[in-house]
Amino acid sequence: MQNSKGANVIAASGLLLLAGVLHLVALPERYAAMPALGVLFFVLAALQIGAGSLFLLVKKHSRTVSTFVIFLNAFLILLWIITQLLQQGNEPITFLNMVRKISELIVIALLWADQRHPKKASSDL
Repeated sequence: MQNSKGANVIAASGLLLLAGVLHLVALPERYAAMPALGVLFFVLAALQIGAGSLFLLVKKHSRTVSTFVIFLNAFLILLWIITQLLQQGNEPITFLNMVRKISELIVIALLWADQRHPKKASSDL
Protein backbone atom coordinates (compact mmCIF):
# COMPACT_ATOMS: atom_id res chain seq x y z
CA MET A 1 0.00 0.00 0.00
CA GLN A 2 1.26 3.52 -0.82
CA ASN A 3 2.39 5.70 2.05
CA SER A 4 1.17 9.30 2.33
CA LYS A 5 4.32 10.73 0.74
CA GLY A 6 4.03 8.41 -2.22
CA ALA A 7 0.35 9.23 -2.64
CA ASN A 8 1.08 12.98 -2.53
CA VAL A 9 3.77 12.71 -5.18
CA ILE A 10 1.67 10.47 -7.42
CA ALA A 11 -1.33 12.79 -7.13
CA ALA A 12 0.85 15.84 -7.81
CA SER A 13 2.29 14.06 -10.86
CA GLY A 14 -1.16 13.43 -12.29
CA LEU A 15 -2.23 17.02 -11.70
CA LEU A 16 0.97 18.34 -13.29
CA LEU A 17 0.31 16.20 -16.35
CA LEU A 18 -3.28 17.49 -16.47
CA ALA A 19 -2.19 21.13 -16.19
CA GLY A 20 0.45 20.62 -18.88
CA VAL A 21 -2.03 19.02 -21.26
CA LEU A 22 -4.49 21.86 -20.62
CA HIS A 23 -1.76 24.34 -21.52
CA LEU A 24 -1.33 22.43 -24.79
CA VAL A 25 -5.10 22.52 -25.41
CA ALA A 26 -5.10 26.32 -24.99
CA LEU A 27 -1.93 26.78 -27.06
CA PRO A 28 -3.47 27.19 -30.58
CA GLU A 29 -5.87 29.90 -29.42
CA ARG A 30 -3.13 31.73 -27.50
CA TYR A 31 -0.69 31.43 -30.39
CA ALA A 32 -3.26 32.87 -32.82
CA ALA A 33 -3.85 35.82 -30.49
CA MET A 34 -0.17 36.43 -29.78
CA PRO A 35 2.63 34.10 -30.99
CA ALA A 36 4.84 34.86 -27.97
CA LEU A 37 2.03 33.77 -25.67
CA GLY A 38 1.70 30.53 -27.63
CA VAL A 39 5.41 29.86 -27.18
CA LEU A 40 5.07 30.57 -23.45
CA PHE A 41 2.19 28.10 -23.18
CA PHE A 42 4.31 25.48 -24.95
CA VAL A 43 7.22 26.02 -22.54
CA LEU A 44 4.87 25.86 -19.53
CA ALA A 45 3.29 22.67 -20.85
CA ALA A 46 6.74 21.12 -21.35
CA LEU A 47 7.81 22.06 -17.81
CA GLN A 48 4.66 20.72 -16.20
CA ILE A 49 4.55 17.51 -18.25
CA GLY A 50 8.28 17.03 -17.70
CA ALA A 51 7.98 17.49 -13.93
CA GLY A 52 4.94 15.23 -13.70
CA SER A 53 6.75 12.54 -15.69
CA LEU A 54 9.90 12.92 -13.62
CA PHE A 55 8.01 12.41 -10.36
CA LEU A 56 6.39 9.26 -11.78
CA LEU A 57 9.48 7.75 -13.38
CA VAL A 58 12.28 8.58 -10.95
CA LYS A 59 12.44 6.55 -7.76
CA LYS A 60 13.83 9.42 -5.69
CA HIS A 61 13.52 13.08 -6.62
CA SER A 62 15.36 15.95 -4.99
CA ARG A 63 13.86 18.54 -2.71
CA THR A 64 15.20 21.14 -5.16
CA VAL A 65 12.99 19.78 -7.94
CA SER A 66 9.93 19.82 -5.67
CA THR A 67 10.70 23.38 -4.58
CA PHE A 68 11.12 24.48 -8.21
CA VAL A 69 7.75 22.95 -9.12
CA ILE A 70 6.08 24.61 -6.13
CA PHE A 71 7.45 28.03 -7.12
CA LEU A 72 6.67 27.48 -10.81
CA ASN A 73 3.04 26.71 -10.07
CA ALA A 74 2.75 29.58 -7.58
CA PHE A 75 4.18 31.92 -10.22
CA LEU A 76 1.69 30.67 -12.81
CA ILE A 77 -1.24 31.27 -10.47
CA LEU A 78 0.01 34.75 -9.57
CA LEU A 79 0.65 35.61 -13.22
CA TRP A 80 -2.87 34.48 -14.14
CA ILE A 81 -4.40 36.60 -11.36
CA ILE A 82 -2.40 39.65 -12.49
CA THR A 83 -3.41 39.20 -16.14
CA GLN A 84 -7.05 38.85 -15.12
CA LEU A 85 -6.85 42.07 -13.11
CA LEU A 86 -5.10 43.94 -15.93
CA GLN A 87 -7.65 42.77 -18.48
CA GLN A 88 -10.46 43.95 -16.17
CA GLY A 89 -12.79 41.16 -17.22
CA ASN A 90 -12.20 41.57 -20.98
CA GLU A 91 -11.44 37.87 -21.25
CA PRO A 92 -13.87 35.40 -19.67
CA ILE A 93 -12.65 32.91 -17.10
CA THR A 94 -13.24 29.51 -18.66
CA PHE A 95 -13.83 26.13 -17.08
CA LEU A 96 -10.49 24.84 -18.41
CA ASN A 97 -8.67 27.86 -16.91
CA MET A 98 -10.18 27.09 -13.54
CA VAL A 99 -9.33 23.37 -13.76
CA ARG A 100 -5.74 24.29 -14.66
CA LYS A 101 -5.38 26.79 -11.82
CA ILE A 102 -7.00 24.51 -9.24
CA SER A 103 -4.70 21.68 -10.37
CA GLU A 104 -1.68 23.96 -9.93
CA LEU A 105 -2.87 25.02 -6.49
CA ILE A 106 -3.35 21.42 -5.36
CA VAL A 107 0.12 20.52 -6.69
CA ILE A 108 1.57 23.23 -4.46
CA ALA A 109 -0.28 21.87 -1.42
CA LEU A 110 0.67 18.25 -2.11
CA LEU A 111 4.36 18.91 -2.70
CA TRP A 112 4.56 21.31 0.24
CA ALA A 113 3.00 18.64 2.49
CA ASP A 114 5.45 16.11 1.08
CA GLN A 115 8.37 18.37 2.00
CA ARG A 116 7.01 19.11 5.47
CA HIS A 117 6.60 15.46 6.44
CA PRO A 118 9.45 13.52 4.81
CA LYS A 119 9.77 11.01 7.67
CA LYS A 120 6.30 9.57 7.10
CA ALA A 121 7.53 7.65 4.08
CA SER A 122 9.06 4.23 4.36
CA SER A 123 10.54 4.62 0.86
CA ASP A 124 11.19 7.70 -1.22
CA LEU A 125 9.75 8.31 -4.69
